[in-house]
Amino acid sequence: MSVKSVWKGALATVGVAVGATALTIGLAAPANAAVTSVRIMPTGQTVSSSDAMVGTSCTYAVSAKVTNDRPVTVVAARRLGPNQAATVFLATNKRPMNGMLTAYWTPKVPGTYYVSAFHYGDRSRPPIKTIKVGSGINLSGTCIVL
Repeated sequence: MSVKSVWKGALATVGVAVGATALTIGLAAPANAAVTSVRIMPTGQTVSSSDAMVGTSCTYAVSAKVTNDRPVTVVAARRLGPNQAATVFLATNKRPMNGMLTAYWTPKVPGTYYVSAFHYGDRSRPPIKTIKVGSGINLSGTCIVL
């Protein structure tokens, strides 16, 4: 199953209509893209004993670098199975400041997630990060990922 079909299903779940061009994955975003990158960073310290560097019950900053000041939508979708995904986090119409937008995400369920940011209606390919979420234990500023 391709990331394209999972991402397409996730966007349909929340009713976001993005053209097929915006969902084409596999090439870097064009240089003129309005959202040029997306990063997931812990808000505290993370310790991991698995290949997952993100844990449930811990909060992460999802930052998008943008080239304009239009509102940005941030989505995290969890792969459920072939051709199935569920949007588990959605921050819409967030205004960037100084070329950056940050939304905060706390995963609730382990699994593979696709995280992206885009301007609604923008037809350029949005940057997408695939990230594995493991079971996490939040110890007031430190996340232990199992």
